[in-house]
Amino acid sequence: MAVDEFVWVFIAGALALVIAVVIGLTQFQPAPGEIIQITEFSVGEIGFTTETPVRTEDLGSFSVGERQTLTLQRLPKTEIATSYISAKKETLSVNIPSAYEDTLDRVTIKLPVQDTNLYGNLVILWNGKKASDERFGKGLHEVEIRKELVKGLNTLEIRAENPGYRFWAATAYLLQEVSIDLEYGPNRIIPVELSPRDLQSLNRGSISFFANAPDGRVMTILLNGIKIYEKAPPQQDAAEFTLLNAPIVSGVNVVTFSSPSGPVQIANAKLEIFLSTNELTRARTFNISQENLDMLQLSQRGVIKLAVDEVRRSGSLNIDLNGQKLQLATVVQGENKVQFDPAAVKLGENQVTFSGTGDFIVSNAVIGIGG
Repeated sequence: MAVDEFVWVFIAGALALVIAVVIGLTQFQPAPGEIIQITEFSVGEIGFTTETPVRTEDLGSFSVGERQTLTLQRLPKTEIATSYISAKKETLSVNIPSAYEDTLDRVTIKLPVQDTNLYGNLVILWNGKKASDERFGKGLHEVEIRKELVKGLNTLEIRAENPGYRFWAATAYLLQEVSIDLEYGPNRIIPVELSPRDLQSLNRGSISFFANAPDGRVMTILLNGIKIYEKAPPQQDAAEFTLLNAPIVSGVNVVTFSSPSGPVQIANAKLEIFLSTNELTRARTFNISQENLDMLQLSQRGVIKLAVDEVRRSGSLNIDLNGQKLQLATVVQGENKVQFDPAAVKLGENQVTFSGTGDFIVSNAVIGIGG
């Protein structure tokens, strides 16, 4: 009987020990969604905070709702000449910006002839085909290229024919300034280029103008196809945009003015880009006890929880935890959480640094286990 009693006592003791271990282990395991707090501290404002106008671009004066003209290229004063032994011609590459392809009407080549001997014709070749072959006298002459003959990248060649029976001479044309104009419309299109750095710290943009809109005509302004302005413009007004209300991209962005109900006169239009240039970072130190470290290593779930009171400008929020890089790509008002590898922290003093490409007001941060 004594042996049996000893066995039962041993079994009971072993069970008690297992239960104690299990209970001890489960105390280190937070429930799903629960955070066991290690430390909590205030943070403050993070990101780019000071608004600076870094770019101003004059968009000019124009009439919205009518045919528009964009000068693609200019050729300075030049002489075109051909004899039986030599020739002087001009060859240009003419690029059509993609923003204008859908509304393109035609290309016009303007040829101001300052002087000529009229011994032969002036020949205009567009993409290798004759667009004009005439004797042009002094004055301004225009050659039109139909839209169906216009490609994204085109070649313009200007040359003269030989002087005929005047074998000793050369056909000569002195051109004052040749211009190649794109005609489109009725919307006014303005490409605006932004660099990746501009986009990263963009705070807002403004398109300001003076307007004359007879009979309360409504004018619309689109940015990359998204409406940022629509109303009958007063005498002076502006369209504002940010990353929140327009799909701004790195590279070429397209601003479009339209007025379906009739022409609206725009004067002194101006684009201003404002960047947030003063970067605020916040660094905090905190201590990890041996008990905290054991719990982190057991759970393998470290978490940083941020209470964001205000998102003043969207962007990413970056966290450096003892050199481990963490990021909240999307920050919302309220609770935001990011997990970290428990191996990133150590016994004793640790440092966490907060920065961002946006502008955020963060009231407090919690570093804990679980989440």
